[in-house]
Amino acid sequence: MSDYIGWIIAALSMGMVAWPILQMVPSAAQKRQMAFRTHAKGLGIHIQMRRPELPPQLTGQYQQLIGCVAYHLPDFDSQLNGTYTALRSQNEKGQWFWVHARPHVSWLEKMLPAYQAIADNVLAIEQSRAGTTIFWRETGEVEAVDAIFQQLESLNQLITHHLHKE
Repeated sequence: MSDYIGWIIAALSMGMVAWPILQMVPSAAQKRQMAFRTHAKGLGIHIQMRRPELPPQLTGQYQQLIGCVAYHLPDFDSQLNGTYTALRSQNEKGQWFWVHARPHVSWLEKMLPAYQAIADNVLAIEQSRAGTTIFWRETGEVEAVDAIFQQLESLNQLITHHLHKE
C-alpha cells in the first residue's frame, strides 16, 4: 500500500506542475483570434479593444457589442467633421440607425448602400476625421479579414470622394 501512496503523490505532484503549463497553450478560438489580428495588422488595420459610445438607454439592448472588436482603418484625406456612429438594427435586416448625430442626407444617400452590403457579423460602424471603424464579431475564417479590409477601404473612399466633391 505504501508503494501506491508514493506513486499517487508523484502523479499529483506532476499534475500540479503540468497543469499551469497546459493552461498557457492557446485554445483553437484564441489561435483563430490571433490569426485574424495578425492578418489585419499586416493590412494596416488598427485593432482596438473598445466599444462604440452609446447612450445609456441603448447599452442594455446592444450587449452583443461587448464581444466585438474594433477594426480601424485610418483615412488621412478625410474631411469629415464630427463622428457618426451607426448601429445595425436588431429588428430589420439591412437597416442602420445613427446614435448621436445623423449625417447630412446627401452623405446618407452615398453611404447607406455601402452599409447595407456589410456582412451580418458587423454590428456597428463609426466614421470620423480619423477614418472608419467597424465593430464586428471575429467569426468565420481568416479570409473574413480581407472582406473587412475591403469594406473599410470602400467606406473611407466614399467619405473622401464625396466630401471633396461638395
